[in-house]
Amino acid sequence: MKGGRRGRGESGSSAGGGPGHARIGPGPRPAAASTPPLRRRTCRTRRGRPDARGAAAAAAPLPAPGSLPRVRTGREFVECLEGWLRPAPGGRAAGLVSYVLESDSPIRRHDRLHRVEWDVADTGLDRVKIMSVKLDGGGPVHQFFLDVSDKRLPTLHANAGAGDVGRVVGALVDEMHGAFDNMWLHRRMLERIVGDAGGGQAGPGARRAGGAGAQVDITSAGCFASGEGGSARGHLDVVDASRGIYSRAVSGVEACLLGPDAGYGSAIAGAQVLSFALPGTMDDAGRLVDTMFDCARPFRMGGIKSVVEPGYYRVLAVDLHSGGPMTFEIAAGMMRVYLRQGGCANTIMRVLANLQSLYGAGVACSEVERFGG
Repeated sequence: MKGGRRGRGESGSSAGGGPGHARIGPGPRPAAASTPPLRRRTCRTRRGRPDARGAAAAAAPLPAPGSLPRVRTGREFVECLEGWLRPAPGGRAAGLVSYVLESDSPIRRHDRLHRVEWDVADTGLDRVKIMSVKLDGGGPVHQFFLDVSDKRLPTLHANAGAGDVGRVVGALVDEMHGAFDNMWLHRRMLERIVGDAGGGQAGPGARRAGGAGAQVDITSAGCFASGEGGSARGHLDVVDASRGIYSRAVSGVEACLLGPDAGYGSAIAGAQVLSFALPGTMDDAGRLVDTMFDCARPFRMGGIKSVVEPGYYRVLAVDLHSGGPMTFEIAAGMMRVYLRQGGCANTIMRVLANLQSLYGAGVACSEVERFGG
């Protein structure tokens, strides 16, 4: 990974190469799915969210454009995805792109908030639905196959040539931040996924020889893209394996949740704490605090900062995705995180992946790696 801080518009959610990117298999790069640029936003509390969504949830369903078939068998589902990987007459293949999300609750059949509205319809498969999404109260309806076999990590599969699907998914996560987050893959996790799939590369300096059944580009924000010549079955196998690795890591992090009355410093000497090693060149802890807790993407956290001593900060933070409380202690070269009851382990994965993308490969969390991440 490249050292040094990058601009806010170059977080790990980028679909291009670099620190937050991996490729499985040889051959040409698949057409990358676009992702929205990072943009600043204001804090919104979960307390106001039920009122904002209550009346909207009773609105009339979206009109179904009927562009995706209501597949009846697993074979039909895979054949549909294979069609996106075959070249059109006289042209190129559209490509297959998948987005793994993280959700703390079941996905509603119909919902709307601000500029995003969606409907979910059944197919002949219990685990596969069709999700129709509309932005800004008008315009086209974008459709995805929705895999709900893992309730916490639902996955959207789309025809990469069917409009700006990356922008639609970005809006879904951004606007419905209380419902969805990305699946955040840090550097070692990307390397493990690539290795388990049979080879490829995971950022500069992590190249592997050999190939795999699928040629898949993976970003740290949980986007998987396959292009012409790829295999739909191989693509799905990579996605499913990645979800399994991620689930084990998140479950381990959740074991570190502390009780509501836990203290700090010597008072928690016997408790598990998530410890981050930060690059030695990152000596401006105050600047890091200001970057992480500004309520903006990619970290999406707010907090109250206090100075323990010069260069040593404590932040009482709130995750804008889950509304869960956390405490951070940050100084030059180190960071400790105390997850409180009600906190979300996915926040830790988001912090680690984006710190690596912004500050370099030296950022690490030994506890996350120990849990299989």
